[in-house]
Amino acid sequence: MLGVKLRFRAVMITSVAFILGLVPPVWADGASMTARHNISTPVLVGMIAASTLGIFLIPMLYVTFQTLRAKLKARVREDRNRASVRYRR
Repeated sequence: MLGVKLRFRAVMITSVAFILGLVPPVWADGASMTARHNISTPVLVGMIAASTLGIFLIPMLYVTFQTLRAKLKARVREDRNRASVRYRR
């Protein structure tokens, strides 16, 4: 569990630094404003979306699939026990 905490912190620091680094080009004025804005806005939105998915959606899906897997294993184990009881008689 310690590895998860350490890795989460490193990923979050990297993501936040990258996102904050994209804020000035998004709000830039002056020469070549359009070019910088057209490049940095999709990258900023993509990084925010990827960070959000990585923090919330992927762990949620992992827990969901692990729960389903455990229920399926329990059901298979129960079916095997019922089958072995039938053949013992």
